[in-house]
Amino acid sequence: MFDNLYGLSCIENHALAVLREYGTDIRPLYRDCAIPMKVLFDSLVYQGESREYFDRIIRVQDLAKELGIITMKLYRRGFHELITDINGENEYEYVFMRVTNEFTKTQLHARGLRDDHYVRVMPDNNDFKIISDIPEITLALTKDELATAYDGDYFKLCVNRDISDNDCEHIHENRVFKAENHEEFKLDIVDFNSIPEVGIRIRNMTGVYKVLRLRVVDYYRQYADTEFIKNRMPEVEKYFSLFEYFNIKKVTDIEKYFEVFCKINQLENEIMGELKQKLCKIKMGRKQDENQSK
Repeated sequence: MFDNLYGLSCIENHALAVLREYGTDIRPLYRDCAIPMKVLFDSLVYQGESREYFDRIIRVQDLAKELGIITMKLYRRGFHELITDINGENEYEYVFMRVTNEFTKTQLHARGLRDDHYVRVMPDNNDFKIISDIPEITLALTKDELATAYDGDYFKLCVNRDISDNDCEHIHENRVFKAENHEEFKLDIVDFNSIPEVGIRIRNMTGVYKVLRLRVVDYYRQYADTEFIKNRMPEVEKYFSLFEYFNIKKVTDIEKYFEVFCKINQLENEIMGELKQKLCKIKMGRKQDENQSK
């Protein structure tokens, strides 16, 4: 259900899964995936913002809400009201229930970065079925077991309609970050010296970067061939693993972190530079066609 979905949170993954299940082309919802490395570094490394609450780009469910594609609301209600909404009659209405930390760890084996974790829940005869995203797992629960797992609030999402061509055009025109505007980011090792916990922060940034560049592959595939980016994602995974290894081993040598960051930054400049060229070439070709048709 969650294969090839690139949410930055469990709610994003659930919303994307529901929309794809509905038959929606979810790629436009990755709108601001081309956020520059400079912005990521400034937010997640220099300023130390946590990756679990990273908010420099709009959440996919919030963008879908703005467009009127979905309606989604958080409810803080008792268990009886939760059951009523789970058993609702609307075919395109979905409930994402918050579960306790204990249930998340022991039953779902999830290692979520946030304190709150949500699962999709639906009726299953006289019992209930829940679906968690990472790791993907489906469990059957009795009503009593569901009550024990419930942690006091839930989202209710209703799919109103599909994404239209006008929506796609509006989304594209209103991108905050545009791949065709890519500029190379340069950094000096002295910029690392004054950053506390730089190893942890750079690892967290790379984790977010990895998800966002997978989004770039999908979003810009609507306009150009992006397979070359996908082919280089194993390199990003390798660098993320190196940062993880350095942190586990408690490496304090700033030069090691800087060396790996330079490699991933060079990779970024290469793939985004190539994508920029492709997009600009396509744009020029369209202008030429328009001029010839006049």
